Amino acid sequence: MTPALLATVGNSVWVHENTDKLKQALPQEWSEPAEAFGLPFRFKIKLAGVDYKTEGELSEVLALLYSSGLLLRQGNLWKVNAEWSYLDISHNSVSHPSSLKLH
Repeated sequence: MTPALLATVGNSVWVHENTDKLKQALPQEWSEPAEAFGLPFRFKIKLAGVDYKTEGELSEVLALLYSSGLLLRQGNLWKVNAEWSYLDISHNSVSHPSSLKLH
């Protein structure tokens, strides 16, 4: 993970301070990846302060959000965990699954 990403989504203090922005950027309803992570999402996540540069970095961001519990997956559908709170981070083991794909 790049230093810029470590300073944002990789930093628990930053995540705590920006939870609402992250929740607003993520799909609110169950959505297919093309719809969930298309241009509107990419624009919102950048506005939230997540400065990814490549598709690979975006996949790392999504993997981190998923492993923290903020992003939910059901089959091939994705949405924000609206009930998620910053305190949930300490209850989940955060990893970077390489199997997470955008398409």
